[in-house]
Amino acid sequence: MQQLTFQERKQERKDNYEKYVKGWKEIPCIACNGTGYYDDFNSPKCESCNGTGKTKVNPEEYKEYMKLRNL
Repeated sequence: MQQLTFQERKQERKDNYEKYVKGWKEIPCIACNGTGYYDDFNSPKCESCNGTGKTKVNPEEYKEYMKLRNL
């Protein structure tokens, strides 16, 4: 197994950031409508967003979300 050089590891981190972190936004969770729970009365936390009420989406999905909301 070949060891990666510092520059190769740096490029991998940079590529990962560009693909999975840069430009991603949080929108209200669709499953729980941003509440973090499935319904109002004694319900468990939403499994889709882990109870946060927010879901991260990539930049293309965010643009579509904004178009649908007319914002």
